[in-house]
Amino acid sequence: VGFAAEGELAPGMSFDSTKGIYAATDMTFEGVQLKSKTARGIAKISNELLSSAANLDQAITDAFSTGLADAVDKAAIYSDGTANSLTGIVHTSGINGLSKGSDVNYIPYVKAIGAIRAANGEPSIWGINAATDTALNSLIAGDNNPLEVPSVVAGLTKRISNNLRSTLAKDGTTTGDGDKTYNESLIFDPKAMVFGQQMGLTFNVSNVALDALGTNCTYFAVCSYLDFAVLRPAFVSRIYGI
Repeated sequence: VGFAAEGELAPGMSFDSTKGIYAATDMTFEGVQLKSKTARGIAKISNELLSSAANLDQAITDAFSTGLADAVDKAAIYSDGTANSLTGIVHTSGINGLSKGSDVNYIPYVKAIGAIRAANGEPSIWGINAATDTALNSLIAGDNNPLEVPSVVAGLTKRISNNLRSTLAKDGTTTGDGDKTYNESLIFDPKAMVFGQQMGLTFNVSNVALDALGTNCTYFAVCSYLDFAVLRPAFVSRIYGI
């Protein structure tokens, strides 16, 4: 794309006068193949409880749904792609890794946003764990009032996930020297990643499977087929050593 005078060929376009053929730049797209991974769980509940508890069906549905969401959240961040697992953000090459270093207050997050914008992304989600959230909310300015959040950070939608680790070494690894008391955060443009779900959440219920008859219990099993991929690694910033 560029500028051209009236009547001239568009940039990237040419004409072969010997063959009378016009040619233009081909548009190509890199494909991303999602392969279903199986997420599942099972729980055993006594039939006595089933027959006496009110609204237990909704409680079971909520518990399994929350459990699946938690498992997917954790896998999308940390799984390494082996053993039928997703390939998470941390194991995706090309994401922005930023060490807190000597930066103070909100500076690491401002830099993380800048790294994404330098790649023409527009971050809108900020993931932190409860420990980091508490520390940031406790920051005090020189006048003893709460420290003002920079507007570029305040404009992000904050998500609290305690799956974000709080037991890292300062270098962002679990094996580095020193205290394992450091946290990590994520800032990203949602366009950076994609989830694919081949099958929605399904439940199977049986009061005869396994040892259900002998123990007078019912088994509940949940299953979903899904995958996750980071399409634009440069649209994701991981901040560690916090």
